[in-house]
Amino acid sequence: MLIMEPRAFEIEMDTGALRPAERVIRRTLREMRALFADQDAVERILATDGDRLIYEVCLAGIEEAAGQIPYSTTVIQPGRVGDEFHMTKGHFGLSVLK
Repeated sequence: MLIMEPRAFEIEMDTGALRPAERVIRRTLREMRALFADQDAVERILATDGDRLIYEVCLAGIEEAAGQIPYSTTVIQPGRVGDEFHMTKGHFGLSVLK
């Protein structure tokens, strides 16, 4: 097994951001519109307020390899679409590496 060099990361407690982040994924209402039950509410928000940030994921950039644990932080913005609160698209599982 390859051992990686130690790396330091910080989580900004006021924002939830991971620093340094290798990559930041931002998801907006327009990108997630199909996930909300109230499509009329989605269209009203987009028409009146424009697109809005729903959540951000800050990825640590840890190699996805045996013995490594990739991690990230997710910050969901406060808000609702109809009767639903903002949400993420879901989590993904890593396949078992051999």
